[in-house]
Amino acid sequence: YGVHEQSKRLHLVMGMAVASAYAVILAPDYTILVAGLGVLTAATSLHIWFAERPGSHRAGFQYGVMNMAGWLAIWVGFALHAGGQEPSALSPFSTASAGFPEYLILGGASICTGLVPLHTWLTSGVQETTPRGGLAAVLLGPLCGVYVLGRLYAGFPELVILGLFTALIAACFSLMANDIRRVAAYVAVSQVGVVAAGFGYGNGMAVNGAACLGFVHALQMCVLFMCM
Repeated sequence: YGVHEQSKRLHLVMGMAVASAYAVILAPDYTILVAGLGVLTAATSLHIWFAERPGSHRAGFQYGVMNMAGWLAIWVGFALHAGGQEPSALSPFSTASAGFPEYLILGGASICTGLVPLHTWLTSGVQETTPRGGLAAVLLGPLCGVYVLGRLYAGFPELVILGLFTALIAACFSLMANDIRRVAAYVAVSQVGVVAAGFGYGNGMAVNGAACLGFVHALQMCVLFMCM
């Protein structure tokens, strides 16, 4: 799909984005997870920046700043959660024992996922980059963010509220958008909201259904961006 691209730096940052997404998914502890998210943030932001479109520099800067804010919140939250101890294995948080560090991580992951109202960086970034860059921006970043939410926060009622609100608002915005990439971005945000809400319910059927929806969403977004 991308072999026709002549820019070597675009191939490089796309490879970095894919590799860091694998690191996030397979992360055994907090250190690998935070490092993977940091590299993913840098790679997707650079891909938008390197598109050399009229608004790509501004969109790439906005995309990078918002993702960096979410990444810093996750990093600080994990540091406070660890309390100066060695990084431990990733394990789901409990609603009964969740405190400021856990909710700080939740806020950072929500920013990286693009949940409403912190989603405008995603739609503008997708509109101002190449089709491959748009696919990385709308797929790798948000899905890795919602993966963190599902892995650590399954059963949190806050996810249900955020997810359903995101799904509804983003769907309404997609009906008013007049650019195919912006429409795709809003549809992606809406679908990620549904996935987050499914993780928030916490029971086995809801979590499995949310995971399946995320997988199918990834496939259909790949096909959609190949048609642009």
